[in-house]
Amino acid sequence: MDTLVAHFLIGGDEHGFMYDSTDDRPDICSICKNRIKDIPNPNYKLKSRRNMVTTYDHYTIVSEQFREFCLCNEYANIHFTELIKCKGYYILDVGNVCCLDEERGHTQFIRHRNCCGSYDEVISPSMYLSKENHFLSNDFICRSYYSYGSFYYKLYKIIIGLETKQKMMKANLKGIYYGNIFQ
Repeated sequence: MDTLVAHFLIGGDEHGFMYDSTDDRPDICSICKNRIKDIPNPNYKLKSRRNMVTTYDHYTIVSEQFREFCLCNEYANIHFTELIKCKGYYILDVGNVCCLDEERGHTQFIRHRNCCGSYDEVISPSMYLSKENHFLSNDFICRSYYSYGSFYYKLYKIIIGLETKQKMMKANLKGIYYGNIFQ
């Protein structure tokens, strides 16, 4: 029987792209156009002002309230790049990695690209935390090892502990949705 052990965060829809076209994107492979790294655009102009939103090309933007929550709880290895044109909003980058169980989650790795080592798509219908993550407590923020999605619409899953979710709700962080991760 599956046991709920964590959640992944889902932000509201931002209604925009971090970069306007594939021609000016420093975050994609020049050959296959897959997103191979996260390079935030600090000049991005935010359209939706919530605690967490995600651009169409899957960059996560958070509010000052979210940032303060992370700093007050001393979550390690989380970086915030402030948006120059929207003070008090930040592009979120989570550095700590925890592994998901790709086999139990039936993760599909579609079309490997030799030019950059990426996959065109990484898709998982359900999420299971790997048993290798012995370092995790019930209060943490980390990200998945793989970036999920298609082509340049990929993002790391931001994974939080069960206690972290309760703290977020108590801190009144609204507009954040929580997906389930099992073990």
